[in-house]
Amino acid sequence: MTVWTPDDAAELRAILDVDDAYLRPWIPFMKDEPRSLDATRDWLVDLAAQFDAGENFRYALRRKVGGELVGENMLLTRPGPGALEVGYWIASAFTGRGFATESTEALLEVARRLEGIERVVLQCDVRNAPSNAIPRKLGAKVESQVHVDDSDGPADLDVWVMNV
Repeated sequence: MTVWTPDDAAELRAILDVDDAYLRPWIPFMKDEPRSLDATRDWLVDLAAQFDAGENFRYALRRKVGGELVGENMLLTRPGPGALEVGYWIASAFTGRGFATESTEALLEVARRLEGIERVVLQCDVRNAPSNAIPRKLGAKVESQVHVDDSDGPADLDVWVMNV
């Protein structure tokens, strides 16, 4: 995993363009897609600034051999004090190979070492079985289910929680 930089824009843009229909139902930021290459660079500059400010920690997820971009993994501060949210997406060409599970496990280790963090939250659309399989594999439990109705339409999310 590496912190996003503007230099990742073209590679990210290519994946998001190819996988638009695949990612759109599940990934909230897809409501802002498609972006231009310049807008993608600007977005990555903003993500790096958030990382530096300690607001959100979003990582480009790359293959160990060759460094090819396969997706993203993130620790988000939106749950509030004492908690972090883990999020992830994997390009369709790389699903089912353990990338999301392995990188999420690594981020859970990071969360365990952070002072004041007591729990990690993962929110997955109930219809997205592969995404829900990851917190299940890692020992999280469904704490609740929430209904959201935003610009992408209605969805029910399982809220998985793991004490760290």
